[in-house]
Amino acid sequence: MKITREDLQNREVALTIAVTSEDVEPYLERAYKRVVGRINVPGFRKGKAPRAVVEQFVGKKTLEDDALDIMLPEVVIKAIQQEDLKQGSLPQVQVIQREPITIKATVPLIPEVTLTAYREIRIPVEPVVVTDDQIDHLLQHLREEIAPWEPVQRKVSLGDQVILDLTARLDGSEVANQKEIPYIVAEENMSPVPGFAVELVGLNSEEKKEFTIKLPDDHQDENLASKEVAFTVTISEIKAKNLPELDDEFAKSIGQGYDTLADLTKQLKDDIFSREKRSSELQYENAIIDKLIETSSFEMSPLILDHEVEHMLEEQQQNLRNQKIGMEQYLEQIGKTPEDHREELKTAAEDRIKRSHAIGKVAELEGVIVTPEDITLEIETILSEAGDQADRIKGNLESEEGNQSIERVLTRRKTLEQLVRIANGDHKSA
Repeated sequence: MKITREDLQNREVALTIAVTSEDVEPYLERAYKRVVGRINVPGFRKGKAPRAVVEQFVGKKTLEDDALDIMLPEVVIKAIQQEDLKQGSLPQVQVIQREPITIKATVPLIPEVTLTAYREIRIPVEPVVVTDDQIDHLLQHLREEIAPWEPVQRKVSLGDQVILDLTARLDGSEVANQKEIPYIVAEENMSPVPGFAVELVGLNSEEKKEFTIKLPDDHQDENLASKEVAFTVTISEIKAKNLPELDDEFAKSIGQGYDTLADLTKQLKDDIFSREKRSSELQYENAIIDKLIETSSFEMSPLILDHEVEHMLEEQQQNLRNQKIGMEQYLEQIGKTPEDHREELKTAAEDRIKRSHAIGKVAELEGVIVTPEDITLEIETILSEAGDQADRIKGNLESEEGNQSIERVLTRRKTLEQLVRIANGDHKSA
């Protein structure tokens, strides 16, 4: 195997790999063994036909194509290792000649990051403050959560629950006929159609109302867009929530061991503070990374960017599949063409790559080290918090791949902690 190397622009290396017939022979033999086991050659038991017969039966090119399928990844990996290339993502591989076999592999190298005075980054820390309004909002939410629905003798208001009978007609045909439906009268309630809830406001119990609502122009069913639905509604009961008083009895009714309203209020304040503190920390870390990227320069292969875009598309498609939504339907909903969507992902992919490699460069310069003890402790922590799932995930965490994943997470965490110390102006650590 002869390798010719050419250093290209944009952190790419082109390897031209000339493969001799001696190099190819073992792969032809492996291809023959793979093919002979899945075909039936007249006059021979399955898997027993000689290679020459198999080659004549399936065609020489078919056997060579199978050999190439096996050979390409192995030969390219060997060439990359032989040239000691720090590969950033999958290479672009093509067979440029078959006699003799010559392969061209364009290898994207790890992006080059040049940091500029990252130790001079300074960002002030904003104090975390819990306001009375935040506490009051949570208390009100708790009141509404535990308040019972009770019948009232008045007209329907927003926020009520009603029991109603409903019929709906579209183009003269009845499309719905339901009895005694519980329904929350709220402007944000889009069921059965937007605007239905507000039509109920002001009705009395046992009152009947007929009204028409035009469906939105962008209705998800094109056949229904802009059409009018005629509703007939009869209210049989009106209910409102009877909110409890904010007192010690209310605190006890929450059922988590609170004796007084003061105890409950203190816990809510602590919970809000913890949540806001973590949110503030994440915003602070992102601000540091933004500044780090802003003051750094990057050189990367377009192949790495394309690969990251494909990876993000696969992630998105999987998430959509979990929601039983197709990519075509999703793009229609957000009003984007596949090309527009890909371009948007390209921007996000570039940002993700820059963030990852900028943090990696800081880790290198700061000498961030993750020890086996760190990994063991992290696994123990994850398992202790996993509950019933601990046994199921233990093997994955303790595998080589699991250890490598945890090492990457801990390296990032330790590096961000160091960057936070730097941005805080902690000169001892920085």
